[in-house]
Amino acid sequence: MIMLLYFLIFFLVGLLIWVMINQSFMPRLKNVFPTKKTSLVSVLVPLRNEQKNVEALVKNLKKLTYPNLEFIFLDDQSSDRTQELLRQQSHQLANSKLINGKSLPKGLGWQSVCLSSAKSTSIRRILAFSRC
Repeated sequence: MIMLLYFLIFFLVGLLIWVMINQSFMPRLKNVFPTKKTSLVSVLVPLRNEQKNVEALVKNLKKLTYPNLEFIFLDDQSSDRTQELLRQQSHQLANSKLINGKSLPKGLGWQSVCLSSAKSTSIRRILAFSRC
């Protein structure tokens, strides 16, 4: 039994030494994101007929902890109360905009809608897309 205990201690000490050697000689990863904590991030959210999700969306966006966010909501020609609810709820977010979408050529997806909106409203380096 005592031999097993010695073996275990020897193994753990050896493992600790191995980890310390690797930590001191392994190359460090460079920061691949060109962001600073103060960089503005634009969160683009396209919505079409999403009245049932607007309240939960705004509630969840309020929980984000990044210090410098802007929210751009694109109402993509909703036929329900999406736009009305966005106007009511978005005041809870510090930096938000609401854009009325225009008709786009057939075949363009929501990413294209967001990008076309981003060009006209935001010139940030960092864009984040979200869907309900």
